[in-house]
Amino acid sequence: VDKLTLAALEATLALYRDPAVARREIPALALLGAPLRTVRARAERASALLRQGGVGCEVVDSVGSVGAGAFPTKQLPSAAIALEGNAERWSVALRAGAPAVVGRVHDGRLLLDFRAIADSMVETLVSAVRAAHD
Repeated sequence: VDKLTLAALEATLALYRDPAVARREIPALALLGAPLRTVRARAERASALLRQGGVGCEVVDSVGSVGAGAFPTKQLPSAAIALEGNAERWSVALRAGAPAVVGRVHDGRLLLDFRAIADSMVETLVSAVRAAHD
């Protein structure tokens, strides 16, 4: 381990000393710690924009997985947009787009979970879904 690695580790750990600073400076923590009402509001905003563009969808309750590391099985309540139509077609079209969008199939519908979508990403996501719809 060299001095540069230690300096990077020290700077990262310093962020965690104050939880408010950590949530502000580390985007993943801000998204994971967002209240459900905030996540749902982002999904509702995107859903309205998609419907205006002719994309059939609805906001549904969801559960997001935090994933590896210290929380391999931790799940958080979330909100998702369920896209109407063939889930496989949506999945292929969205993955092939730029930017690529990855959802998950649940009950025959493709879900786009908003736990990991920041406010600044909503319009980019909407554009990607509209492009895949055309």
